[in-house]
Amino acid sequence: MDYRNINRYFTTMNLPAPPYGEFKSILNEFNNSKENFYQNLDKELRIWLDSKEIFHFSNCFTAISIALRSSIKNNSPYVAVAALGYRRTLDIIKWSGLQPYILDNDLDSLALSLKELRQCISKNNIGCILLQHPMVNSVDIEEYLEISKEYQVPLIVDSVEVTGSGAETRKSASFSAYCESISLHPSKVLNGAEGGILSFDNQENISNFKRFINDIGIFSEKHNYQILFNQEPIHKILTLASLRNYKNSNSFFKVLYLEYINELSKINEVTMIKHDINLKNPNFKTILIKLNFKLCKNKDLIIQDLNKLNIGARGYYSPLHRDVLSSNREFNNAKRISESHMILPISFNMNIIDVRYICKQLKLIIIRYKS
Repeated sequence: MDYRNINRYFTTMNLPAPPYGEFKSILNEFNNSKENFYQNLDKELRIWLDSKEIFHFSNCFTAISIALRSSIKNNSPYVAVAALGYRRTLDIIKWSGLQPYILDNDLDSLALSLKELRQCISKNNIGCILLQHPMVNSVDIEEYLEISKEYQVPLIVDSVEVTGSGAETRKSASFSAYCESISLHPSKVLNGAEGGILSFDNQENISNFKRFINDIGIFSEKHNYQILFNQEPIHKILTLASLRNYKNSNSFFKVLYLEYINELSKINEVTMIKHDINLKNPNFKTILIKLNFKLCKNKDLIIQDLNKLNIGARGYYSPLHRDVLSSNREFNNAKRISESHMILPISFNMNIIDVRYICKQLKLIIIRYKS
């Protein structure tokens, strides 16, 4: 098949929209009984997330901001966060009236460095830890929870792209994170068109959170009802439709993911970051690759060349270097990860032939930069 004359664009924006029939069925549920619909939505989400209680918000930006404000301890405005992460992370922290304390990433897990976190908390007054899972897989939560428990600093886990992976992403046998944030953006596993969820495991944390949002007028403890910043009904309908269609959409992505494994294995200069199939709900909607050392300097050019072919590759997270406390130091690991990692397209408008085409073009581009 000749793709040169086909006006298509392969994108990393997955938009896992549920089938119309599924959406219509859930819309009927909502119209028949709103109360039953909301109960079913929360029940199914709690089961899927292995959670005791969840709270809905208009977007995940707001959800994380409120979680940060409610959890902050030690009369400290500082939130420990990795140097490489979601591009709006610092905006969320600062919008909350807090300050980011940026630490380097770990080269293996790609997440916040445990070594730096322990050193930081032992020497500085940190009010909260914001841990973001890498785009592929969840980081091992156990040691972060140990640090959180030892120093009594709350840990908030941002699921990013590993939504639904289960309790192993936020708790151990003896201790749990303060909460987990889940985005319902159209590009995420659960497509609510917009919205965010906070998922809680610990009853004390649930009570403290309810008390906090009651005191600031967001929630009525008396009526157990959220007054402000709630997710709109249409977005809740889309969320439940997406949840019920999760297995079908995930199976679709898995076929493309497995084809990527096969095709990328033929390119020696590329390593594919593989998903952990042992997670409760592994999703395959992010194709993350690592270029070898000699190609790193050309990563941006490789992405540009792919984009010219309507292959919407993009870089991995960008280093966050705007914090005044961190302006005088280098984040070498974050820099190396950012320079070597990139994301390839995967979406519902693709098939395995498309994957082969994308990998073929990537190989040809790499050959040009090797010579």
